Amino acid sequence: MRYLHCGASLGFSSRKSRAMRTLVRPSGGMVDAADSKSAAARRGGSTPPSGTTFLFVRILRHWFSPDLAAFALANLSPSWPERRMRTIALALFTVAFAARPAVSEEVLLAVASNFVTAAEVLAESFEAETGHSAVFSHGSTGTLYAQIVSGAPFDVFLSADAARPALLRDSGLATAVSTYALGRLVLVSGSPIDLENAEAAFEGQRVALADPLVAPYGAAAISVMENLELDTATFQPILVTNVGQVATLYVTGNAQLAFLAEAQVPFIGRAEVTRLDGLYSPIQQDAAFLARAGDNPAAVAFWAFLTSDVAAQLIVANGYDLAQ
Repeated sequence: MRYLHCGASLGFSSRKSRAMRTLVRPSGGMVDAADSKSAAARRGGSTPPSGTTFLFVRILRHWFSPDLAAFALANLSPSWPERRMRTIALALFTVAFAARPAVSEEVLLAVASNFVTAAEVLAESFEAETGHSAVFSHGSTGTLYAQIVSGAPFDVFLSADAARPALLRDSGLATAVSTYALGRLVLVSGSPIDLENAEAAFEGQRVALADPLVAPYGAAAISVMENLELDTATFQPILVTNVGQVATLYVTGNAQLAFLAEAQVPFIGRAEVTRLDGLYSPIQQDAAFLARAGDNPAAVAFWAFLTSDVAAQLIVANGYDLAQ
């Protein structure tokens, strides 16, 4: 994994675990001079194989079979003209090259901050299954959307809402949209919270939440506070760009309460977790396949993988529900 940073407000996290296909010769090594002499003797002559014959034998050894190469070396006629040998070698090379596996490609993902951990797991599975590479940038949904509209070269957008992928599709910037997860919002704190007496629990506390203008989990947190009839004058709301930053504020002790995605809970240490079911609208997380990605085999493969049973199991295991 490597991490790049582009800009102060948005960390560009690039997870890149390339499947490097290294071409390794079969055991036995290359044909050496001793092999040449013995092969020449077996053919009844003292003239070692020509350079073209060596090329022919190396192609056989590398792409097909060491045994086939040895047989050819022992039985090739020294009287065959060089032109014929070059023609055969070129034909074999063409066949061997055509039979090679497809070269791995790279898909660039824009991932909402709440889904970073799940995206890591999905990327690992995707790369192992397809041989392609997945690189992603993460941030708030609104920030990523703005970057896409401005021409950022993403292939797939994993949003934390349904609205922005729909806007991309309607504007022609995306060719397909699909719901990949349903998010859950929770409230974390150092001690248990009784929602029946939420006002007392919030009073005088620093409460971290994502900016509702750019982060769907922040908008959901606002809905919770409104439904609990909380007065923000009695506590200190701290707005940050995304739920990843919310988690940082809580872990570092700069906030006593924090609205997080449930998927983040295993990574923040010991905390009391309060479920907020029924206090906010469902967080439908849609993915958009961006128009520029149509010719990218890795992007096409990732889009198919995202709707697979394997991906569904990983998404659920990382704290999300699936759309019915």
